[in-house]
Amino acid sequence: MTNIGEKGRFAKKMNMKLTRDQTFQVVLNLRTLTSQGGEKVGTGIFIVKNGTDPYILTASHIAHDCNPSTKVVINDSNSNSQSLDLPLFNAQLNWKHHPVADVSVLPVNPDPSISTHLQGRFFPYEQLNTTITPPSRDAYLTAVGFPNGLGASGRFSPFTFRSHASSSLITLL
Repeated sequence: MTNIGEKGRFAKKMNMKLTRDQTFQVVLNLRTLTSQGGEKVGTGIFIVKNGTDPYILTASHIAHDCNPSTKVVINDSNSNSQSLDLPLFNAQLNWKHHPVADVSVLPVNPDPSISTHLQGRFFPYEQLNTTITPPSRDAYLTAVGFPNGLGASGRFSPFTFRSHASSSLITLL
């Protein structure tokens, strides 16, 4: 594993400004085999806080099922899907779960063997809206992901959907 100094330098390299056409590089697909022989799939993103603290961000209901056999699917340099073992990102799999929201983060302390795969993949945390205010109904909202795992095998093709907010914040548990 990398030490703190190496991690900081590495994270700074990851925090590159991406063009709109490159933003799919921050998206990942998590795939965990279930006991029934199927897969539980979910979408996540790579984020970096303060330019030096990299994380994987996903829904808690996905993170709770992750285990050492979980695969992280990202794109390679030719836009093909590439599957990496989740423990290569954090050997202890020590997810941090939000106490109320369906959100979890995994600190990324990458194995040196995957360092080159992570260049230019991290979205700046500071660009995330973390306030409890509803988005304007005039603002475009874009959802990116892999519904039912579609688009995560073969050519790496996350789906996007652009819309507007239709109501205020949803506060139901």
